[in-house]
Amino acid sequence: MIQSFLARLLVAIALLLSACGRHTNENTTPGTSAMPTNRSTVSQLAVKYRDRIQPGVRDDYPSSVHAMEELLAEWSPLGAPLGDLAEIVGTPPEHQADGLYYIFESGFGGVAWQLWQEEGVITGIRRRRMD
Repeated sequence: MIQSFLARLLVAIALLLSACGRHTNENTTPGTSAMPTNRSTVSQLAVKYRDRIQPGVRDDYPSSVHAMEELLAEWSPLGAPLGDLAEIVGTPPEHQADGLYYIFESGFGGVAWQLWQEEGVITGIRRRRMD
């Protein structure tokens, strides 16, 4: 019960700080809303972006990066269940030792979005260049 309260408190703090433009991660992607308003919003975003956002090694990875940037400008995943973002993208993020990632690359470099979550709720996101 205390962990659940702390998780909600952390999400609330992250949302407040991101709204003020001072999230704990300098590169946190801003969006127009903190959470999807309902399941239909997630479904609509999935229809719009699922075929355009394709994580992994691809020659055309920049188009997926661009689509991911568009999604994050339209909808902020902060405070949303991790499953919502996975539903929109069409695949769950990749698990690595230091977090969850959506990685878009050519094999010689690319872009990754690192996600932080607490009890299945996204608490932070940061865009990283991969060299």
